[in-house]
Amino acid sequence: MLKIVSLLQGIFLLKFAVVSSAYPVCDGGPADAALESLIDDHVDRLMELRLPSWGWVNTPRTLLGIQLSKMQSLFGLDRTLETMAQEMKDELDSTNIGKVALYVMAAKASCKNPQNFSGIDIIDRIWKKMRFQFRYDKMSQRIPDDRWFRYSLAVQALCVCGEELTRYHIVRMARGQNDDGSWGDTHSVDDTNQVLLAIRCIQTQKTVVDRPYIRRLLRNSTIKAVSFLESSVNADGDDVWIGNKYSTPGALLALQDVSDFSECNNAAESISNGLTADERAVALAQRLQAMRGRSVLALKDPEWTCVTPDPIPNGYLPDFNPEPSLECDDLLPGAMPPPGVTWIDVRLSVQKTLGTNINDSFDLTLLVENVNEGNTLLQATAQARCLGQFQFKTVIAAFGPSVRSVDGLQADRMDRQYWSLIDVATEKSLPLGAGRYQPSDGHHILFKLRTW
Repeated sequence: MLKIVSLLQGIFLLKFAVVSSAYPVCDGGPADAALESLIDDHVDRLMELRLPSWGWVNTPRTLLGIQLSKMQSLFGLDRTLETMAQEMKDELDSTNIGKVALYVMAAKASCKNPQNFSGIDIIDRIWKKMRFQFRYDKMSQRIPDDRWFRYSLAVQALCVCGEELTRYHIVRMARGQNDDGSWGDTHSVDDTNQVLLAIRCIQTQKTVVDRPYIRRLLRNSTIKAVSFLESSVNADGDDVWIGNKYSTPGALLALQDVSDFSECNNAAESISNGLTADERAVALAQRLQAMRGRSVLALKDPEWTCVTPDPIPNGYLPDFNPEPSLECDDLLPGAMPPPGVTWIDVRLSVQKTLGTNINDSFDLTLLVENVNEGNTLLQATAQARCLGQFQFKTVIAAFGPSVRSVDGLQADRMDRQYWSLIDVATEKSLPLGAGRYQPSDGHHILFKLRTW
């Protein structure tokens, strides 16, 4: 029975004591009763986060996570697939290769044909985008145009659908590995997770099996990647992460069946410690897969089948709004704060010069007065916009609203630019995005242009 928990009732933190001594992702066994209950709670929460369209902010990624974890719970699947098909058609020509790959794998996980999903051959679209991944800016490149994370999703999508990767693409992937065993120009755990999963998928392909040189190349890459991920383990209080909280589920799935990872149970317990209502759908879907111990490689099984989902519960209607109110009527302060509301002041600065160094030569500094305590940084910034002090634009990303343009300057995605949010007092990045972070009174926050 689905437990619909009203967002309006303010039930924002659910803790569950998971007493398993081992987890499916670590020992291959089934989930025990406590972990199964937690999986159910994650699915319920995802249903609360469903948009009125019956999709999510990232529909294919969330659908994929549920189908791989507890597909019978995805009631209203037909409506979600209709929404996903329309979203795909709207963005297929403009989106990156990783998002196209997610559409392929979500269709495959739902037992739909990716070569004819709503009349479109999505696999063919991946192959066309693969063609020039290592040739852009009029020259050959070591890093794919869509970066390693997205490129590896494309390799996984082709592989689980039975497509044979070419020797060229396999070798370029292996030779793109850094000396420390990672991938990416920032030596990323997330990039490495996805490349390792891609390598695991293609190691049984004829292209690899028939070529001893490629077999050795991928075996050596795997050994180095596992070593890098194991070296990325860190403790945060009672929790154990591989990289950070959000990269850990992917790392556990990448390490599954590859290594006798000594910290597996501790990391799996850390991601299973609780469910918080401020988590985004994509993060929840990724955790679901790790708790179930099922990566996208399960889709490679020729016996992969789907079950009939549960019926839509009586009275259920998706109505989640992913953004806080940014309307001026809701944000502009009156003469006095409303009863029970405290006003705070927030200082905002902008530094448009690229680079990591932070100095006092800000391009803009302003004080936003009379902000409702508990409002997000995004709402405080919108309040400044309503007062004519500040201009910014956002886009909805998988983990919430993302600031794209500040004071008339847009971060250039082609040059890998983004607006970093920094606490000026500590010079550290904010732990949450603008749509979730709540500033305190007197807080000084810097919007700084950086590259990733």
